[in-house]
Amino acid sequence: MFQITRPPMVLLRTQSRARPLLLPLLLLLPLSCQAATGSQSLFNSELDLMIARGQFDEAVRLAASAVEADPADLTAQADHRRATVAWHLEQGRRATFAGADEEALASFARAQEIEPGSELVANWIDKTRRKVRQSLLGQAAEALANENLEAALMAYGGILAEEPDNGDAQAGLERVLSEMEQRGDLADDYYRDGINALADLWLEQARARFAYSNKYRAGDERTEMRTGEVDQLLAGQRLALGADLEQRGLYHAASFEYGLAAELDGSLGAARAGISRMAVETVVARRLETARMNILRGEFEKAQGTLEELSGETALQGEAIAGLLDEVDAQRMESRYQTALSLERDKRFVAARDAYAALLADASYYSDARARHAALVDYIERAARLYSEAQETSNSAERAALLGQIAFFWPGYRDVRSQLAALRAQQP
Repeated sequence: MFQITRPPMVLLRTQSRARPLLLPLLLLLPLSCQAATGSQSLFNSELDLMIARGQFDEAVRLAASAVEADPADLTAQADHRRATVAWHLEQGRRATFAGADEEALASFARAQEIEPGSELVANWIDKTRRKVRQSLLGQAAEALANENLEAALMAYGGILAEEPDNGDAQAGLERVLSEMEQRGDLADDYYRDGINALADLWLEQARARFAYSNKYRAGDERTEMRTGEVDQLLAGQRLALGADLEQRGLYHAASFEYGLAAELDGSLGAARAGISRMAVETVVARRLETARMNILRGEFEKAQGTLEELSGETALQGEAIAGLLDEVDAQRMESRYQTALSLERDKRFVAARDAYAALLADASYYSDARARHAALVDYIERAARLYSEAQETSNSAERAALLGQIAFFWPGYRDVRSQLAALRAQQP
């Protein structure tokens, strides 16, 4: 921001007494400007040269020293006034070029107090005031374009206070007043539409109409009261919708509705409580989905760890957690059953028997595991018996028949294959 520099203090003495005066540095004046009274100053040409060069501080000091040397010298006094006026003009010019027009006018006013009849000072004052009025006109037009009628009204009023006959300002003021009148009519229309929509419980439509009414007549007490009434009703609707979504397990959606209810009615404690509750349940629901994926991948220990951890964090999803824990147990048992079944189909009967036995130790009855286990026990005992009989007989045909029975249901049993191959090789 532009700041006016304070001029130096210079001590001047009059014929009657000495007194300190505040002597400012001056703005440029034409070299032709001469003292109105008194004899021609001996340093008049030097003073003009300083002013022409813009050495306003030096010019003031030079003129002040001459007054101090001879307080009665009218020419010295006139030179001092001329230098002072030039300094103030320079300060004003700098201020207006920097956009600080009020500071500029203050500097020009000081110059005019010293030299009331100066045409140059009057021209700068007039030029700066025109600039201020043009700036205000621009501000008013921009405010009007942005529908900020209050700011436009103030800007046009400021111009007319300085220049009552300004045609642009008068036309702009009339347009603003006309816009305000039209807005008042629009505000009334929208308010009536809002009342009708509220009566029919079209709450969103009512809220929109009251918002339009408030736009055209801001701060209207009736409109704000009706808007608050609509917001409370809408908040109640959002709260009820949030509760329904929460009950259905749609916690993220419920959180959104509770948030809208809180925005509409900040005093609604149930909405704030719902937001806090849903923040927890949403996280729990997301982690439950992760646990489900772990179950599908067969990562049962990881899934069980997550579920047991979550069981202490939720107040609403305990049943879902219990169901998933049951599913973990069921999937784990199924996985063990499928392992035993694969061993059985691979004719690895001893390993399959033991797998079924371990499964049945945890679940007495699971699918057909008990029947399969019994069948495998029978296969193993029969194979052992037949093998023993085959080893005891010396009749090659009888041994081949016994070993052939084993090979029929358990071809990989012990060395049945190699014995049968040797017996076939002995046949003629």
